[in-house]
Amino acid sequence: MQSLRAVNPASRVVPKWAAGLIAHMVQRAPPVVSLEVIARYLEACQSTVEPAVALSRLVRLGWLRRTHFNGAYAFLPPGVESLADPYIDLRSWRLTKPSARFFLAGSSAAWHLGYLDRRPEHPAIWLEDQVPFPKALRGRVSRVTTLFPQGISAQALAPSVKLLRARGLDLLNWAEGLPGFGPEALLVQIASRPVSFDAWVDFAGRLADFCADIELSRLAPLLEVATGATRQRAVYLLRLGGKRGVLSLLPKTMQATKIGTSGPAHWDSRTSVSDHVVAPLLTANNKA
Repeated sequence: MQSLRAVNPASRVVPKWAAGLIAHMVQRAPPVVSLEVIARYLEACQSTVEPAVALSRLVRLGWLRRTHFNGAYAFLPPGVESLADPYIDLRSWRLTKPSARFFLAGSSAAWHLGYLDRRPEHPAIWLEDQVPFPKALRGRVSRVTTLFPQGISAQALAPSVKLLRARGLDLLNWAEGLPGFGPEALLVQIASRPVSFDAWVDFAGRLADFCADIELSRLAPLLEVATGATRQRAVYLLRLGGKRGVLSLLPKTMQATKIGTSGPAHWDSRTSVSDHVVAPLLTANNKA
């Protein structure tokens, strides 16, 4: 497979036959294209070049680079030396399989929502259990598994319009054009499986902001099929972050559960949660 780095973009030429096509692509700046996309662009430019021929030539000229998904090609605009887009594989998957339903989750969602100061090294996504994880994403993208009510809508998992507007985020491109968890779905993921979240050190200091953004009316439906332990951890984190009026979300019967397994722990008798991670980090931050 070709490298995703351009060898020498400065030497790329624009043949006469491709001038209109490349100009069209530069204007639209598609991260990835397919044969079908190239065909549409050629038609818009009133070019008579066969799409397959144009695509092959653009690859040879360095304007396109093969991705890890067959049929998806990354576009390198003028002056771009390499593909720095961390979501190129996810965009390629969506292009080659439009029915693919995934959401940025974990630290990826937290970063886009403003709860982390650094972008994660590798994207994390949530997929429904029955959706197969593409081999091309393995080792490049991590998968988190969280149980939500069957048939839950994309709007229920995404941030509310109210939150996006309050943050001044673009309603369509807040996560660089990809679907992503809102704070409510992110809390359910974290509470369901705390080990699936790998940015606790940075996130703990923003827990109060995170909890303030959560709308309980949006959170409650997402917890309908959650285990008792998930509900306990969710309520514990909300209370730790200063959220009030959350005790009604607790299960009727509770058993002791944990966040983390080693080191000093904070025991919360109201939720029966033994916290080895978040409260100790908050204590360390306060001392610092």
